[in-house]
Amino acid sequence: MKIAAQATFLAISTVLFSVPTAAATPESARPPYRPVETPTDVVGKATGFFHTERIDGRDWIVDPAGRGMVLCGIDWCWAKGMYSEKAGCSPYGKFVRENYSNIDAWAKETDERLKSWGFNFLAVGASPELEYRSLAHANGSEALYFSNHFCRGGDPDLWIAKSRNAPGTQFPNVFHPKFAERCAELARKRCAPHKDDPWLVGYFIDNELAWRGNNGSGTGLYDLVAALPPEHSARKALEEWLAAKNAQNRTDDALKREFVSLVAERYFSAMCSAIRKADPNHMILGCRFAGLAYPREILSACSRHCDIVSVNVYPWADLDKGIVFAKREEPPLADSLRQFHEKAGGKPVLLTEWSFPALDSGLPCTYGGGQRFKTQDERTIASEMFLKTVLTLPFIIGHDFFMWQDDPPLGFNNDFRENSNYGLVNLRNEPYGKLVDMFARTHAKAVKLHSEGPSCEYAKIKPRPDAGAKMNVSASERERYFARKHISPEAGNAVDCIPPASDGKWTLDNGKVRISGRIGARLMADEIVFGGRLVGRWNAMLEYIEGDKRRWTGMSRVTDASFSRDAKTGIVSVAIRAEDGGMKPFLAITTRLSLAPGEDEILAEIVKLENTGETPIAVRHLMMRPFAAEEYPEIDHEAVPDLWEGPVEGYWKLLDGSCFGIVSSDPGVESVVLWRRHGSADQHPDVRCLGEPPFTLAPKETWTPRLPMGARLRMK
Repeated sequence: MKIAAQATFLAISTVLFSVPTAAATPESARPPYRPVETPTDVVGKATGFFHTERIDGRDWIVDPAGRGMVLCGIDWCWAKGMYSEKAGCSPYGKFVRENYSNIDAWAKETDERLKSWGFNFLAVGASPELEYRSLAHANGSEALYFSNHFCRGGDPDLWIAKSRNAPGTQFPNVFHPKFAERCAELARKRCAPHKDDPWLVGYFIDNELAWRGNNGSGTGLYDLVAALPPEHSARKALEEWLAAKNAQNRTDDALKREFVSLVAERYFSAMCSAIRKADPNHMILGCRFAGLAYPREILSACSRHCDIVSVNVYPWADLDKGIVFAKREEPPLADSLRQFHEKAGGKPVLLTEWSFPALDSGLPCTYGGGQRFKTQDERTIASEMFLKTVLTLPFIIGHDFFMWQDDPPLGFNNDFRENSNYGLVNLRNEPYGKLVDMFARTHAKAVKLHSEGPSCEYAKIKPRPDAGAKMNVSASERERYFARKHISPEAGNAVDCIPPASDGKWTLDNGKVRISGRIGARLMADEIVFGGRLVGRWNAMLEYIEGDKRRWTGMSRVTDASFSRDAKTGIVSVAIRAEDGGMKPFLAITTRLSLAPGEDEILAEIVKLENTGETPIAVRHLMMRPFAAEEYPEIDHEAVPDLWEGPVEGYWKLLDGSCFGIVSSDPGVESVVLWRRHGSADQHPDVRCLGEPPFTLAPKETWTPRLPMGARLRMK
């Protein structure tokens, strides 16, 4: 989902739009193709152009000379670097200008470096000066990326979703009367000049479109179109389609999926047929999906028209277990990729973005996707685990590492604040030694890994020697909270407890923090007050599976509040039970909020889940939900997200600059994601908890956590 790549494209887009035709290197000036220096004994057909073949049950990229290879690519190897609005320059570009006689000198050194580290492919965003040296290249995002052209005009009829200057926000109007014509025009300008280039692997046609709409679901595109004005050509097409099907129930999921399939078919068929007409010699490398959670309708349309299905993934590497997962709370990455490949019709898959930032780079690493690590050592271990996992899969034909150089420490601008350690080199063009050594070592064995699969001796992943020595995992948040040096109740700083009165209202107050709620209320805690100021509210939610869909239901009716006081510490806890609030409640969740004398933090825990209905519940996650009291809080990103062996945390940024949020080191608390839909006051505070595989809760059955599931509510 890389913001950096998108940001750089936006910075140069005004120049790109003024260039009518992609400038191709004349054949007379282009050096003859020589095989990219990757050792291989895999033999395919020598067609003069890159293509894919299935050889001995495995998918391969075959180069123009007929040599089977694995693409080992690099994203955004860009001499100009990334411009930072706050810095007033591109820090990397500034270094290049000041330390190289010209850009060719930089390109010569960079080409030699990439080749020595085993890279063989310039993916998106490569400086033109790097081409035709040692590495094959793609079209580069500046050469095509169709929707960046189509969705940025002044006519709202050109798009189904307008770009909000962020990945995953735009989608072209495939029903526009000139859609196919515009596809053909762009292909003639951008692809036809390159049709005889043997160094060109193929074309990426887009990047991280809004395939899942605004709600992230497989039918999100339908909802986007249905919400358009009646005069919009896409909305008219939907109405005509529904009328032709005599569809009465417009919320039917199967109906929505059928329409999404139609949209995907129109998109891929128009774009791909235009490219193939302009350039019949090169592959179409897909549209760089953002993650693996796409419905079959979209992926199968892509596979029908593209030669390769490309996808950006930012996984979670467990260094202790030696396993790479799709995300922190997802299945193993290999399993998720197999499912993705099956839904994509069995087409070869190229992983077009991935990375693991580390904090010892000196960069903040607070913005941008991906799991964080504390050190380059850990970053290197995780990267090697990733490569050994994916390159052994028979349908993965390569990877593209994100990216050549680090982000600017001050980010790009207010829309793109990405400031993380994604690079092979830092902003002084110094390589991260252990990381690039690992790439050199692993890329040298890429063909062997892919040929032999998991049986390859080099593919073995061993847990690190100190496995299990995680920070503070031995103690739960409850144990840590109760172990603090609290002032005893006898010292006159006790926690006041007011049990439910006739109106059902209850309160906990230690003079610094006050929590209050009411039996019968919608939220488990109506008020969380720090220093006399109302800052937040509290509730819980269940995520469950229904069929093949993820569903969520929130607690909306408090049924009970019971109190206990610890004699030793003076800590008072309130256990709050709430139901889902429907006409026939089918579940209840009990949470516990604890307050200690003199403390300015609240201990929050999930205590129990009850199935009060008549049907089983496929439980995926329980969620704690800290809401901000302000209507339009910002999201504070200063906490480092997804840090290995560190606390998970997230904060709402309030109007006065203070932050209210949650932090936890409990293994049962998997992630904190606080977000608010663009332009909406609707808050989504999702603190995912479980700590064990999803399970089914039988009717009338009660579940209590096997692992601790506690967090601290706090201000900062």
